[in-house]
This record gives sequence, C-alpha cells and structure tokens, in this order.
Amino acid sequence: ITLFEGGPEKGKSTILVDLAARVTTGDSFPGETETRQPGHVVMLIAEDDIQTTVVPRLMAAGADLSKVSFLGITKDEKGDVVPFQMSDDCDRLRRRCIEVGATFIVVDPLVSYLGSRKGRVLNTNNDLEVRKALGPLKDLAERSRASVAAIRHYRKGVGTDAMEAGGGSVGFAALVRVNVAALPDRPRCVGDLGQPHRLGHGPHAEQHQWQRSVHGSRRAGRGLRGVA
Repeated sequence: ITLFEGGPEKGKSTILVDLAARVTTGDSFPGETETRQPGHVVMLIAEDDIQTTVVPRLMAAGADLSKVSFLGITKDEKGDVVPFQMSDDCDRLRRRCIEVGATFIVVDPLVSYLGSRKGRVLNTNNDLEVRKALGPLKDLAERSRASVAAIRHYRKGVGTDAMEAGGGSVGFAALVRVNVAALPDRPRCVGDLGQPHRLGHGPHAEQHQWQRSVHGSRRAGRGLRGVA
C-alpha cells in the first residue's frame, strides 16, 4: 500500500489519476523507460463526481477507460444508498478485483471508507483501531498481488514532520509500505512534486514532478506528464 499525503489542492488525486492511466495503457512510470503489460484499475472515489470529474481527468491522462472500474454504490431493501465501508465490504472489493484481474486499486480518500455500518465509529486517532481498520485492505493487496494507492489529507496547522502531518494516528503511515508527500514545486511554478518521505524497504526513491497542463504533454490527449 502506498499512501499519498498532502494539503488541499496539491494534486494528490491528479497524480493518482495519471498513475492509473499509465497502468491501463502499460505506459512507463515517471523515472522509468520500460513499458509493461496494460492492467486493470479499480477505483473507490468518495469526494469527486465520477462522470463529471474523474472520467474527464482519466481521458485527459490518456487512460484506456475499458480497463477502469468504479466500485458502484449499493442500496438496501428500502432503496437507500449503502456507503462502502472497508470493514463490511472488502469482500465485494475483492470479488471485483478478481473479476477484472485488477493490478492497481485507488482509494480516494482513505478515511472515507474506514467506518462501519454496525454503529461503531472509527477513532482515527487510536493506533490500534486504525491498524485493525486497514487490515482488510492490506490483506487484499497481499493476496491479490495488486498495488494499492490511497490518499490522506494533511491536517491544518501542523509542523514539518511529514510522518505526523496526516490526520489521525501515526498508524496510517506506519502500516503502509510507502508514504509520498504531494508538495508544490517552487513558488511561481506550475506543478506538484511527489516526494517519498518513507519507504518500507529498499533504497530511497527519487523525487518526481507532475505538471498540470493541457499542452506539452508526453503524448497526444494526455493532460499530465511525469518528469523524473
């Protein structure tokens, strides 16, 4: 699991859309030169409208939309919408991933899916509860061999410690494999940086820049580009 963190309007969702598009086409990631087999992406989106926001972003990023699935809402016997909750519905996510052969799962934002319909409210400041809530997603990733990228927002008025800047328990950052901070590049520059600030293992990764622009993309129809 990779956790993308940052403040409002820092491009977290935009970066994940770009990475999802690359998975669907087999395009190389920022810092890479080799391509790969196209894969299927499953997206859990809570804040942005799928048809008016997410799909246009995917199209601008050059995604193969036939390889993108959104886990749709469900309704109870009364016709009321039943929100997706990881503790209750992870099996539904697992079935969808198996059905389409997903290799990449996007959760945006993570905390929107960590509640429970059983009346228990998740205390996001409690390390034990957070680790337990993330357990099903971590297990799904390990069993399916799919990569998971999730978003968490930074709290307002925090210090400079990236591990503690995200909302809630430090367990969020401790349980995942990689943490990436989405930060503005430099004053007066258009773009966002994806800066790894914690790696679970292996060598330290490089910093990459995403430029949010309509023109100057790496290929026709792509509204984003990753620059190593």
